[in-house]
Amino acid sequence: MPQKPPREIRPFLEKSPLIETQDPKIRALAREVVGRQGIGLGEVEAIYDWVRDNIEYRNGKLKGAAAALRTANGDCEELTSLFIALLSRQRVPARTVWVPGHCYPEFLLQDKEARATGSPARPRHARFRQHAGPPPDPAEGR
Repeated sequence: MPQKPPREIRPFLEKSPLIETQDPKIRALAREVVGRQGIGLGEVEAIYDWVRDNIEYRNGKLKGAAAALRTANGDCEELTSLFIALLSRQRVPARTVWVPGHCYPEFLLQDKEARATGSPARPRHARFRQHAGPPPDPAEGR
């Protein structure tokens, strides 16, 4: 993402309930997983893989990203919240997409080669659905 993201993207970088981007452990983990070299699709995949490999899927009460990291478990809401919090620490806009009985993260990644968006379709099984081209309009809700 550019240093100053476009106005329409900024809401997806702001604080959100239960996506505790300022939590010291989340901040440290984002640096550990990605480092300081910048972020591309490979780094987004590294964050996704870390969440998938280190947070056990377990149904329970809604508790948020910091609690999921602390307890090393959570359901789709916590996996999504932690993934989004880690992306947000790297200035990658992301949001939660809610569907009946489930949620998943969606993010916008713009790199030097092309604009690409992606979202893990299921927290435990899928890779990213990607496409190159202009980013979707956030107002359209896609």
